[in-house]
Amino acid sequence: MRVLLFNIYFHPDPTGTGLVMGQLAQDLRAAGHEVTVVTTVPHYGLDEVPIAYRGRVLVREEWEGIRVIRTGVYLPRRKSFFSRILNYLSYMVLAAPAALREKRQDVVVCVWPPVTTGIAAGIVSWLRGMPLVMNVQDVYPDSLFRWKIVARANRMLERLILHGAARVAVLSEGLNREVIARGAREDRVRVIPMWTDVEGVTPGPKENAFRERHGLAGKFVVLYAGNLGTFSGVGVVLEAAAILKDDPRIRFLIVGRGHARERLLRQAEALGLSNTAFLDTRPREELGEMLAAADVSVVTLDPKLATTNVPSKAFTIMASGRPVLAAMSASNEISRIVEEARCGWRVSPENPGDLAEVIRSALGNSEELMRMGQRGRAFVEANHRRADLTTRHALVMAESINP
Repeated sequence: MRVLLFNIYFHPDPTGTGLVMGQLAQDLRAAGHEVTVVTTVPHYGLDEVPIAYRGRVLVREEWEGIRVIRTGVYLPRRKSFFSRILNYLSYMVLAAPAALREKRQDVVVCVWPPVTTGIAAGIVSWLRGMPLVMNVQDVYPDSLFRWKIVARANRMLERLILHGAARVAVLSEGLNREVIARGAREDRVRVIPMWTDVEGVTPGPKENAFRERHGLAGKFVVLYAGNLGTFSGVGVVLEAAAILKDDPRIRFLIVGRGHARERLLRQAEALGLSNTAFLDTRPREELGEMLAAADVSVVTLDPKLATTNVPSKAFTIMASGRPVLAAMSASNEISRIVEEARCGWRVSPENPGDLAEVIRSALGNSEELMRMGQRGRAFVEANHRRADLTTRHALVMAESINP
């Protein structure tokens, strides 16, 4: 099978869909499939394009036997709603012509959102007569858009693309219902949960070199590691840190990049958070050690994305054998999984007092924390193994070719 994959992020972008689509491409290649990826130059969380790619409109590379076509991308220093739209549009305008210069493939796979990626992939699918498989990670609620006309245009384009897709892969039952409501044909939607690399991330000792390097030895560490985006909801963690800032036993660690990072740094300074440190996104090889260094890891999400977004970081935390503290709506898939697996807690994303109270209650309760971590690890081993789920994605692609 020859697969043409569209995604605005890809390896070496360190987190989000760039990471998981790199893993999917690797597994497809290992199974004997031919994979071509149409993406952008690396830019996730960066203020400028890396020197090696600067000024280049199109770059062709190979990574682990995978053909990678990279387009230039608009990347402003000043981040805003408008600049993000221009970022997405710049990829859309360049991606479709770049893909059309390649030989015909068997199937087009599009990672969504944003809808602009679907437009590029849909054009190539239609012009080349190839089935389109939508890999839907989330859908944007209308409230996310500043202007109603943009929200209406987004809905219209979503309906057109989803209805025409040969298959639509989604992460949860909630997202399944949402894409059908937005135009996908019910008989073409497949639910495939997010995977995690249970072989690459394993439980390790808490008192480790990561703690030593960052002055965390002997402390109760509350970790947030992931995207610091506009709708990541990390502000509630800082508000909880403010409530607990007089307790010398507790340290908060915020690790990541994103549009909201500078705002969060200013918030921490305004709150006088001497108990909170920020680190840039860590190299992939440090991930296991960093997660092991935490007593509790937090997953947050803005209530606007409550129903559809499934933060994949939760599964990585579970693989590391640490409890999950989910500050998100009860209707979210991660809230359901944390309850089912009995691997942590769920609190309101809008109540820092509840978050602080859970952290207080966890202090000195190391045996229960260990049991929660063990239950979380067992759950992802049984339900979220990478090899099992990337194989299911390959089967969906094959279905689209021979329905």
